[in-house]
Parts: sequence; structure tokens; C-alpha cells
Amino acid sequence: MATQEARPRSSNPKTPEPNPKQLSTDEIKDWLGRGEYLLLEIEAEESAKQQALERAASHGTPSHQSAVSKTKPGRGDTALVAYADYSARRDARIAELNRTLSDIANAVYSVKDGLLRVILIKRYILFEKWEKIAADLNIDWRHVHRLHIKALKTIILQKRCD
Repeated sequence: MATQEARPRSSNPKTPEPNPKQLSTDEIKDWLGRGEYLLLEIEAEESAKQQALERAASHGTPSHQSAVSKTKPGRGDTALVAYADYSARRDARIAELNRTLSDIANAVYSVKDGLLRVILIKRYILFEKWEKIAADLNIDWRHVHRLHIKALKTIILQKRCD
């Protein structure tokens, strides 16, 4: 039987914390999976930032004349502005990722069972694939999925009690 890699269902990394009164395992998975999408966005921003830096470097430094005469910026100036924009967006996304991972970690660390907690950490904080989690824990990947559902239900019950 072929294994299938499950990905978080939500493409919106700003998925709000689910309503504790109406939680489903899919909603919890989406909420816990936000960090992985943020990381992917950061990686894309980093790539775009690197390309902007290469464009800026290929056009040389801004000309002395454009800086003095305040004429229309040259191509090198525009590339540097793009690089700065990418850097600022990337830094904002990293800050958002850190806040999101902190929220996720609080939910994960509320799970008392150590094995369930390890599965959640490996999946939602370290972003490991199911096959790697199963191999690391020396457990069949189908059993890891069953334990994962049990861990999600534990979080749901704890959130309902809060």
C-alpha cells in the first residue's frame, strides 16, 4: 500500500484558533498546520529577496548623479528598494511564524501523554513527514496516524474544558 503525505488543508496561515465549542479534528489539523505554510512563504520570500539582491548587484551601485540631482531612480536603485521590501516582508513573516509556533507549542505541550506529544511536535513544530515520524518512533505509519487522531482529540477535549 502506498503512503500518502498529508498536508495541512488550509492555505491560509492566519487561520484563527478554532471555536472550542465546535471543534473537529480537521479544524485542529488546519490550525496546527499553519506554521508549515508560514515556513513555505518565508522560504519563497527568501528566494525572491535573493533574486532582488542579484538584480541589484548586476546593475551596480546607484549612480552618484541620481543621488545628487534627485532625478528618476536608476535600475540599480529600484532593485535595492525591491530588496529592502522583500527583507521587510520576510522579517514580518518570521515574527508571525514565531508567534504562531508559540501558540501551536502551547496546545501541543498541553497533551499529557508523551508519545502523543512527540508525534505532534514532530509533525507541527518540526514539520516532519509521517514516514519519518513512524521510522523514528519505530511504529507503523498507520498506527502513527491513529495516535495522531487520538492526540488531536485530546487537544479538542482540553480546549472544551478551558
